[in-house]
Amino acid sequence: MFVWMPAHIEAHFLICFLALLTERLLEAWTGLSSGQLCEALRGLTAKPAGAGVFLIDRPEAWDQIDAALGVSSDREWATIEQLRAWQRDLANATAGLAT
Repeated sequence: MFVWMPAHIEAHFLICFLALLTERLLEAWTGLSSGQLCEALRGLTAKPAGAGVFLIDRPEAWDQIDAALGVSSDREWATIEQLRAWQRDLANATAGLAT
């Protein structure tokens, strides 16, 4: 990425700083390393299984993430509505932890 205007440089720095802050907070809340968090994020998938139902594949590290955030994603099957509700719950939980 090429940034040369002061406002663009400051915006780029802010985004990088927020990403680092988020990573460090997740490390502190979950007890997982940065690498373990990245693997957990990469490993979480929801594959279509037909008729609006998805097969959830989640790495073991998600147990610690769920416990830290107080949100349960421990299921094998979900509808799109359940996935959206889980996404909202995660967003609300992380917003509450940051304050």
